[in-house]
Amino acid sequence: MTELYLLFKYLRPRALEKQGINCFDAWAAIYARKTTDYEFSVANNIVAKERFRYFIKVPELAQFYSEITDYRTAKDIGIDRPEKKEILYNIPPTPDQAEFIQNLMEFAKSGDATLLGRDTRCQNRKKKPKC
Repeated sequence: MTELYLLFKYLRPRALEKQGINCFDAWAAIYARKTTDYEFSVANNIVAKERFRYFIKVPELAQFYSEITDYRTAKDIGIDRPEKKEILYNIPPTPDQAEFIQNLMEFAKSGDATLLGRDTRCQNRKKKPKC
C-alpha cells in the first residue's frame, strides 16, 4: 500500500493536493480500511493489532492509477502461454496434528488456554483472580 501511495506522491502530487491528501494516513483513510484482530504476543499477552484489510473506492483508485500507468495483460498483447497443469494432493494430518486441531477447536469454544499449553490469564495475575 505504501508503494502505491508513493507512486501517486511522486508522479501526481498536484492531484493529491486537489484531493486534500498531504500524507499517507490521509490517503489510507480515503482508499483503505483497517480491522482490529486480537492475538497473543511473545510475552503470552493478548494484544490488539490493526491491519489494512481491503481497499475501498476501488473504481476511483483504478482511474487515478490509470492516469500514471499503461498496463496490459498477456491477453491484451497476444502472448501465447501454456496451460497450467495443476495437481492437488490431499495429505491427511498426522495424529499429532489432528490432536492439535482438536485442541484448537476446543480452545475456540471454551477459551481455556491450557488446551494449547499456555497458562490461563488468571494464573498470570498477581491480584486475586476474578474468574
